[in-house]
Amino acid sequence: MNWLTIKTYTSARNLAWLAGFMLVFWQPFWGEHRLPILILLGVGIFLHVVSSRTSRSLLPEGQAERRWGMIFLLLWIPCLLATPFSYHPKGSLTLCVVLMLHYWVGIALLHGLRRDGHALMLRAIGLTLLFWTLDGFIQYAFGRDLFGLPLDTTEMRVTGPFDGNLHMGLFIVVLMPLLLWPLAKTRPWTAMLLLIPLGAIAAMAGARANMVFVVLVALALMFRLPAWKHRFVLLLLSLSPALVIPFSPVLQERIMQRSYAVFDGGQGQPALFERLDTILSGRMILWESAGYMLKAHPLTGVGPAAFDTAYPKFVTRANDPFRNPNADGKYAYHAHHMYVSIAAETGLIGLAAFLAAITLIVRWYRQAAPHARAAANPYMVSLGVIAFPINSQPVLYSGWWFPIVLLLLCGMLAALEHVEDTPNPPPE
Repeated sequence: MNWLTIKTYTSARNLAWLAGFMLVFWQPFWGEHRLPILILLGVGIFLHVVSSRTSRSLLPEGQAERRWGMIFLLLWIPCLLATPFSYHPKGSLTLCVVLMLHYWVGIALLHGLRRDGHALMLRAIGLTLLFWTLDGFIQYAFGRDLFGLPLDTTEMRVTGPFDGNLHMGLFIVVLMPLLLWPLAKTRPWTAMLLLIPLGAIAAMAGARANMVFVVLVALALMFRLPAWKHRFVLLLLSLSPALVIPFSPVLQERIMQRSYAVFDGGQGQPALFERLDTILSGRMILWESAGYMLKAHPLTGVGPAAFDTAYPKFVTRANDPFRNPNADGKYAYHAHHMYVSIAAETGLIGLAAFLAAITLIVRWYRQAAPHARAAANPYMVSLGVIAFPINSQPVLYSGWWFPIVLLLLCGMLAALEHVEDTPNPPPE
């Protein structure tokens, strides 16, 4: 192997693409998201410096970079404005700094996903999802996965190589469109059959939210399938994750809680708020307290990453299970809803800026030519599933979650830019 070949394989574009792929593939392993983030940060800063010297401009050139810069400012400025009024100043300042560094992470991702990088990423992530699904079934069937990690025999939660946390199921459901959308047009039966094991293993993590995400993905795929017979079958298959409920004690318990809250008609029936709180596993109490935070600090909220610290100061209910700290000294951790969390932590300014960012993304997508939208569709569907508000959601700025959202956003922006710049784009 000569020096030219080595230089090609270690180019900034290849390093950026590989690190972007590692944001997904490397999540269960040592360093999790931190290792690929460090690589992307270094590549992004390098690219920015080179671009500045070449163009003599502080801002990187390129449509995708400009669009990412606008989204970044809409996310970062409200956090910066809320930090001086934060209930946890150190945590808020840390989040602002880390979020600022992610600007260069996005620059690197856009560089790696250009040309055919976004299409290659679809295939690589699709293979990763299939591997995780196989690993999950092995863990459930034999008590240990391929890496020797044991199954939680008490609740029978399938976590695969993620060593006990529930990230695998969530990653599978929100990234499924990257695998299934390209297949749905040319191989509809393959796409529909793959939905069954992917949805089942995600549901076996024991989170009801994953089941909602599976239905959302199935509904999106219905617009992609070529015939009504495929859509009818897919509608039935979207309910397949419910078939795993008998094999998951934790899902059985949660479904029973919901059923009891809905159908119990005896004397002394709890009020609507308590019934909804039971159905939503305590979310109503969290969201009520978040509402009090927003009411007390309508413009800037309680500060980014300060929800848990501020929580005990806004407790109003004697039966609030989060009013006292747990063994880790934490109260509610987070609001379990992206929009509620943003409003409580960065106020109406933050929520308005976030909704503006979503509006811009939709506008750019709608303004693109049909062939550009076709290239960006898998990423856009995944982003749409994440943004669906009627479901429990991770906090946007979690260290393990935000890079995934950023990867999807950059994949969409790179796809739109690449195809729009192609003189004679290939047919869909």
